[in-house]
Amino acid sequence: MATRDLFIGNLGGGLNKGMPREALPEGQVPNLGNMVFTDEVPQKRTGYKVHVGAGNGIGTPFYLGYHYQDGVSGDKTFWGFTGTQVSTKDTLAGDWTNKTNSQTVASGLNVGVDVTEITALDSYRNHLIINYSDNKTINGTFYSVFHLEYAGAALSSDSNLLRILPGAAGYCDNANGTHLCKKVVEFNDHLFLLHTQEKYDAITYEMFQRVRWSDTAYFLADWAWEPGGTRPAVSLDTGIAVVTDASPSVVTVSGETWTTNELAGMVVYLYKLYNINNGYYTIVSNTADTLTLNQNAVGDITATETATQTQTQTATQTQTQTQTQTQTQTQTATGTPGSSVTASASASASASASASASTSASASGTASVTFTASAESGTEDQTNVTATISYSTATSTAGYQDLRSQYGSIVGGEVLNNNLIIYMEKAIYSCSHTDSSTAPFRFDIMLPGLGLLSPRLLVEAAGAHYFVANNNTIQAYYGGRDHRNIGREIETDFFTNLHNGDDGADFMVRDRGFAVHLSDIRAIAFIVPTGTGSDSTKVPDTVYVYFYDRHKWTKWSFGLATQTPTKGMTGWGEWERPGDSTAISLPIFGDNTNTDALLYNFDYDKTVATGHKDVAAAITQSIETPDIIVDLQRVQKVANIWFEAKGKSSSDTITVSVSLDGGSTFSAITAVVKTVTTTWAAYQVTINISGYMVRFKFANATAAHSVELGGIKITMEAGEEVR
Repeated sequence: MATRDLFIGNLGGGLNKGMPREALPEGQVPNLGNMVFTDEVPQKRTGYKVHVGAGNGIGTPFYLGYHYQDGVSGDKTFWGFTGTQVSTKDTLAGDWTNKTNSQTVASGLNVGVDVTEITALDSYRNHLIINYSDNKTINGTFYSVFHLEYAGAALSSDSNLLRILPGAAGYCDNANGTHLCKKVVEFNDHLFLLHTQEKYDAITYEMFQRVRWSDTAYFLADWAWEPGGTRPAVSLDTGIAVVTDASPSVVTVSGETWTTNELAGMVVYLYKLYNINNGYYTIVSNTADTLTLNQNAVGDITATETATQTQTQTATQTQTQTQTQTQTQTQTATGTPGSSVTASASASASASASASASTSASASGTASVTFTASAESGTEDQTNVTATISYSTATSTAGYQDLRSQYGSIVGGEVLNNNLIIYMEKAIYSCSHTDSSTAPFRFDIMLPGLGLLSPRLLVEAAGAHYFVANNNTIQAYYGGRDHRNIGREIETDFFTNLHNGDDGADFMVRDRGFAVHLSDIRAIAFIVPTGTGSDSTKVPDTVYVYFYDRHKWTKWSFGLATQTPTKGMTGWGEWERPGDSTAISLPIFGDNTNTDALLYNFDYDKTVATGHKDVAAAITQSIETPDIIVDLQRVQKVANIWFEAKGKSSSDTITVSVSLDGGSTFSAITAVVKTVTTTWAAYQVTINISGYMVRFKFANATAAHSVELGGIKITMEAGEEVR
């Protein structure tokens, strides 16, 4: 009697937990459904629950959640971006606050949002750059690039509201100076725009191969985007009439003829001016003779202050009192070599006051600012105040590079270590920084022929990029020419199920998928739509999860797809240490609920009574073997199936079932249910089959129940010969 054995021993658990297990040939690796790994043992994944405080007018669909920390206050808040508005909240249970600021944001299932952070070295503010873009790799619609510069309580009416990022007039004729691109990335203190749309002489061009970057840490003015542009010199030595001391303060200056907004983004230090608090001010905007100032928060820069006061008093027949006060303040920050800002003020009356400030930068980019003030006794008249503000010129290092168009469009890009990696449809480029002031970046093609399949199916994690490639593989890219196909175990299932139809409006449904880093479980997730044909409402419903430390895959299916109306994951975010949760990193997912997107966060409740559920739906965990050709000449029967298992409670069960049609159906007639204990033990079942090809599945589909699985051994005995 012939016998054929299959041993699946690389699951990592069981009676020999902690010991090395036998590795399987690639073709024998089982499919894991709705599993995670804890101490190398596969077990049911955590469920998710409706996010407390979700909705509240946030809009739909949900694209992205981002935890933004600004450099002014140090505040860190969670921001949500939908097809209706931009909102923020402080706690899981808190309500959303609308920060859209009357801006129009893109909407629809074929839109995505990407963000990046960059610090403006003149104001020391950490700006959040936001880009809405559609998912087309060519001939798509472009939307405005926005920015935020303050996460906490507003210092002014618009300091933490969504605003259009200025500066595009420095290189093209786009309406209102609006940047238009498919991707924004911060790299080496420059803001990069990938795959741009630019207008010249009333003609609009889609620069699908263009990479454009701003000046070093300046990106809020036209000159900062103009290649070789010059920062305008500012020189005020005239009377300043303060219209209001509200922030931002509007200052009218006589005798000036500035170009509108040419000073926007510059920072000045004002000292002892009438109705103006001492401190740093950002020039928000300007007209020909007015400045709109926004006072920077206290603590913009860490300062070391030393003060010395010397008082000498001499009494004679006519008493004379002289008071000398010297105050020195030193501040150190990253700066641009050669930049300077000075301010001085004097008042005419029986007393005089003066102040000066200067900034100088060494070649290393370290700036020291020193303020010195002196005062004499008397009564100060602040009705006749003059001020001097000067800003030295500087040459912009902004520029652009057109990559080879033979490799198609730029689809995406992310920073990897010390390089910006740019993904085209059929090539991967590496952008690196140089020491040249005229050519600050160089671009090298690393992998011709290998490109990115879809704009959002790319994510950075643990020193690598993980992406779905144009050649129907899933890749890990480590920089240079070092890459590895990590998806061989699941690529047939992945690319067979990945939706390859359109939506009826020339958008590929698959491009609604996205990749995320689940740092809490050290895994990458590709969340994709499945199915075929034209579908205008299909959204991602299946998750392929790769545990990069263990090099293992599992497949998750969320219960959203079974809800009425059908929903799916349209976006995600990672909330770091939410104040009303014990989670260090909490993944947040959003859907396409009609009025307001519902958000879901992973529920780490794994208790026997309530855990392991998707909202109220049970999670089906499973281990499914590959197909086994038992014998082309004989009908076989399975004599024994041995497996190791452990339950979370004494009522946990494992159902062992058989499929004879490649996994399309599993027979309920031949299924065997085994109750497992709360300690590791070996179990055995016997199932008779009739067929040439067979696969086995071990599953638990009970809400609040979970089992851990170890090794599996299957022995088959020959039966009656087919004649």
